[in-house]
Amino acid sequence: MSLSPAEQAKARGNEFFMKGKFSAAADAYTEAITLNPENAIYYTNRALCALKVSEYDKVVEDCKSAIARESRHVKAFYLMGQALLEKGELRDSISSLDKALQLSREVSVPYSAEIASAKRTARKKLWQQEQSEYELSASAVLEDYTALLSDAQKRQAKDSN
Repeated sequence: MSLSPAEQAKARGNEFFMKGKFSAAADAYTEAITLNPENAIYYTNRALCALKVSEYDKVVEDCKSAIARESRHVKAFYLMGQALLEKGELRDSISSLDKALQLSREVSVPYSAEIASAKRTARKKLWQQEQSEYELSASAVLEDYTALLSDAQKRQAKDSN
């Protein structure tokens, strides 16, 4: 039984990917997508290539395309969560990773622990970001209060003279 042209392109992409030739692999997956645009796996394979070379917008775009074709695609939600994490879009990252984790419990995938780890990382970064924003806000309030207190003390000293 011979492979379809799209599957042949995917196989070439897999070979390039294993050799670390991510651009060539992405080109092969693009060919597979052109030949069979309804196969979600081709999009997530290309998304993984983009993730390897830090092209996070492409990862998100391909993952959305995969999800449009297969709404319960664990790998698509996972890769998108990773890309969003790298982009600093932490709430969206957590949401995507939550969905990946939920789906991974329904369908057995060998990378459930990695999904959970990525989610913990995203939650930690969000907490650190919120903590930093809180500290900046508290510092600004303290500066305002100190300035008001200083002004009040100056007025009081002026009035007592």
